[in-house]
Amino acid sequence: MLSGKRILIENCAGLGDTIMFTPTLRELKKQYPTCILSFATKKSNTYLLQNLPYVDNVYCMDGYLKEWNLLPILYKQDYVIFTSNQPRLLRLAPFLQIPHIFSKYKEKYEKKKLAQKWIHSWVLDNPQFAAQTIADTLSNLLEVKIEISYQCDVPIPKLNDLTPEIRSFINSIKYPYILIAPVSSRPERDIPLQFLNNILHYLSIEKNMTCIIIGDANKPSILQNEKIHNLLGKTSLKEAIMLIDKAKAVVCTDSGPMHIAGACKKHTVALFTRDIASRWAPKKYCHPVSIHMHCSPCNDEIAAVCPHHDCMNKIPLNMILQAIDDLLNKVI
Repeated sequence: MLSGKRILIENCAGLGDTIMFTPTLRELKKQYPTCILSFATKKSNTYLLQNLPYVDNVYCMDGYLKEWNLLPILYKQDYVIFTSNQPRLLRLAPFLQIPHIFSKYKEKYEKKKLAQKWIHSWVLDNPQFAAQTIADTLSNLLEVKIEISYQCDVPIPKLNDLTPEIRSFINSIKYPYILIAPVSSRPERDIPLQFLNNILHYLSIEKNMTCIIIGDANKPSILQNEKIHNLLGKTSLKEAIMLIDKAKAVVCTDSGPMHIAGACKKHTVALFTRDIASRWAPKKYCHPVSIHMHCSPCNDEIAAVCPHHDCMNKIPLNMILQAIDDLLNKVI
């Protein structure tokens, strides 16, 4: 049915959401190797898909007039799937003679009959594993059976793709090491400094393990000693993937590095706060740590104004350290 067809999927969410698409994309290409599978996403996500063998084209949705830049691409598609709200593209799509247009549901779009099918329930509407929700949704839209494994993929860069500074660091680092990713795209998910320093003390002093810290934001007053290498704010996505892939294990928050670690098959302790592990935690290798809160899960708007963030701040430290100790027993 989809052999030789051109399929474009749009998704402009975060790194983890993009990685969760890979099992479905992989299976689609396996079933229909002659289909032309394209993906439109934010610039920050493009590397995740550009070097995967089953994705034919990756288009950037960032920048000025981003929707208009995609119009020549839309004109050539047989199937276009908008998984986020793209009102201008959706209004223009019918004029481009696209045979099949599917979109995230909005009542006003449905009344205008701007698409043939609608996505009524998406990832955040369903507690099941996000990759399964994606597979089920695309199965329904494309009228094919997509049965996935839960293993996600990321492309592993080559050393020559990295900056000279990180290449030199990787060549000099003492193995094995534990990678720690304490920050995320949402500050309320970040591992608090007190927790982070206790984790670093436990690993570097009590367990005599080398620790590498990565992330996009700096944290002042991080514990320092010869076993701790602080690379906060110093690594690109490619370099983060490389460092995660070479790590013995990972300790992180619910974030992009957790999904990368799952794709790299790294045993990971992941601290979950405002979301639920059943939706996001990799099915293998991930060991979620969380406490039950009456207000969880919550959305970005509620989390941003939460006065306490007890879902993170009240996780018992001994629970975190015990999970790390259990992790070390598996990998060391």
